[in-house]
This record gives sequence, structure tokens and C-alpha cells, in this order.
Amino acid sequence: MPKINRTIFNRDVNKLIFSKDIQSLAYQRASKELETYKKQTLTEFNNHVITQELDNGPQGTNISDTLPGTKEDANLFSFIGFSKGDKPTDQIREILTNEINLSKDPISKKIQKGISFSFSVNVPTLKSIEERTPLPWEKGRSWIKGIERGISGLGYFLSGIFGSPDPSRSGGGIQSDYKVRGGSFSPVKYLSEILKNLKNKLN
Repeated sequence: MPKINRTIFNRDVNKLIFSKDIQSLAYQRASKELETYKKQTLTEFNNHVITQELDNGPQGTNISDTLPGTKEDANLFSFIGFSKGDKPTDQIREILTNEINLSKDPISKKIQKGISFSFSVNVPTLKSIEERTPLPWEKGRSWIKGIERGISGLGYFLSGIFGSPDPSRSGGGIQSDYKVRGGSFSPVKYLSEILKNLKNKLN
């Protein structure tokens, strides 16, 4: 039986496992796994009560329980001040779809049974999303941040569907010069929780 030169054998094996073809296979597998996580993240976003309430527009009800009073009194879309036809959640879907990406340069590590490849994942930060989601009436503040930490002005909000000409942006409410209701906005862990869940899966 011919004797195997272990030095040459190990060198050839290393060439094989570190080859571009093997790295490409590892990248394809990692990409497929990331796509699964992205779909789960989008499903979590779409099913979130805040997303559903905003998607219902000015005709919706406060299913998120973020505003005091009965659910029929007001809704987030009108309270935040979006205009009729606005689709604020579409921008977030676009970010989650296009900005969660896999790095093509793997980090390789020898293990007992061969080699492992790790790929870093680019995930948008909550801060970067807040910078692109300004409140319609106050450009220096983010409606995403407002949902997470609180939005002022609740006591001066009047709800209802108004006839033409419509004095409100959304058709679901107007601001009053006088305080008309008590209570306060109830912040909700929204996008921060969704991004946290994604990072936990990636780790």
C-alpha cells in the first residue's frame, strides 16, 4: 500500500476547503437561511398590531390600545397626522427587505472535522430608521421613535371623520387649541423588538 505524505495531503485538502467553490456553497446556504429569517421578520412586522392599525388608515380603530378612550375614539394614523393615501409602513417593509444583507467575505475557522464559514449580516439600526421616518408635522422627530417612547399632543386631538372641506390631514382627526381629553399615549416596543428578535436569531 503506497505511503501517504500527510504534509502534501493536508495542503491539498486545505486548498480544496478554502477554494472559491466551497466558499460559494457556504454563501448560498447562509443566504438561504438569512432569507428565511427575513421572511419571519417581515411576517412579524406585518402581524404587529401597530402595523395593522396604521395600514387601516384614517378609517381604522385604535386596536393597539395606545390612545385613551374606546377603540373607536381615534387611531394612530390620524393622531400621528398622516395624509390620506399615505402608506407609512411601506417604507419600513422596503428597509427590512432591502437592507438586511449578507456579507460576501466569510470568516473561516478550522474545526475538528473540517472548517466553518461565518458571514456577517448587515441589519439596519433603529436609529437609522428613525432618521428616515419623520413626523408629518415635525420633521425633527420620528414617528417610529414616538410610538416607542411617546407622542405629545394627545390631549388636544379630536377624532372623527369630517366632511368636505376636510380640516385634517388624514380625515380622522384635527388638533384643537383647547385640551379636550385626559390620558396619555401608551408607548409600545415596536420596531426595536422586531429588530431585537432578528438579531437573536442571527446570533
